[in-house]
Amino acid sequence: MLLLTRAQFQQSFRLFMKNLSYQIIILIIGIFIHAPLGAESLITIYREALEHDAEYKIARHTYTASQERLTQGRAGLLPSIDFTGRARNVYLDTDRLDSDILIRNRGIVVTAVQPLFRIENIIIYQQSKNEVAQGAAQFVLAAQDLILRITQAYFDMLTAQANVGVLESQTKAFERQLEQMKYNLESGLGTIVDMDEAESRYDLAISQEIAARNMLEISRHNLQRIINRFPEMRPDINIDKIISGPLALPQGTMDEWVSLAEQKNIALRVQQFAY
Repeated sequence: MLLLTRAQFQQSFRLFMKNLSYQIIILIIGIFIHAPLGAESLITIYREALEHDAEYKIARHTYTASQERLTQGRAGLLPSIDFTGRARNVYLDTDRLDSDILIRNRGIVVTAVQPLFRIENIIIYQQSKNEVAQGAAQFVLAAQDLILRITQAYFDMLTAQANVGVLESQTKAFERQLEQMKYNLESGLGTIVDMDEAESRYDLAISQEIAARNMLEISRHNLQRIINRFPEMRPDINIDKIISGPLALPQGTMDEWVSLAEQKNIALRVQQFAY
């Protein structure tokens, strides 16, 4: 197994974290560019998720705790110093003297031990640096996961709200059609079959609208679990305006995608540090 020197490791880790930072920034900017403006914008919800999401909080505290591994690993290379103090009074009672004899015994012992070469301590220190790097990569992975979860939940809610609006309009249209069929039947211009078909279409539209409203409530609850409150509804939702413009993907072969994933994938880097 190849062991990196301290300078090589630090340089490799700085480059790795720099690349991760660029990826996070690009991903956030890409999301926020397409975010709709309003009281419940994606930026606002994302900021609340940073404060309230339980999974992200766990990852953040785990990352903070992992930073102490480097200090603990370095401790094996540093000297250990012990201080010992002693104080004792001895009274001698003798018949030949008018007073007792007091003997004071005071002492301080300082012991310093510096390990010159302990291969196990060196290995532990190298492992602690890998554990710190692994913890940092896991925290970045948790940050990316939060962005994906909050974006998915947000657009699921917007899509569900748009579906409710469409089905409401559809229900109203079938209701007017049913009223027209009733009028035609009373006027002798329609048949019972036309009336039954209009009623069935109206009933189906109502059931679809109820199902859409249920999906909207589910999507709002999913978002509420992340930001710890129910999001407000947007009155003028328009999916076509939210998602506009082509989403261009890099062109390349499967081998190029695999090579890029081997270099950039954060989950893989976490496992490499663990190895």
